[in-house]
Amino acid sequence: MLETRALNAFYDESHVLRGVDLTVGRGEVVTLVGRNGAGKTTTLKSIMGIVRRRTGDITFENESIVALSSDKVARRGIGFVPEERGTQNVYAVRVQGFRAVRAYIDSFWDVALSQLEELAQR
Repeated sequence: MLETRALNAFYDESHVLRGVDLTVGRGEVVTLVGRNGAGKTTTLKSIMGIVRRRTGDITFENESIVALSSDKVARRGIGFVPEERGTQNVYAVRVQGFRAVRAYIDSFWDVALSQLEELAQR
């Protein structure tokens, strides 16, 4: 089970997350919904330890994780997949790269088959 109690987060001097209480049970799927700037991503980054300046408590399987670094939170099985545009750009580059490799392989086989046909006719 994952719980936050009175979770507050700060970016520099800005108090951006105020008193968030959240409970997620084992096997449960929860969706955070809200307008831009409502704190959805900041809540997740705070749970992950990406936002370092935070107060309140975060517990996972009855153990406080609020003081842990993000890599230690991840080792406990909590993950965060960002929705930011950068993720899509990496994907697009990989897809375009794959298409270029595929086109090269296809052209290689076209040439190879044509050469085999020439040899077969001799």
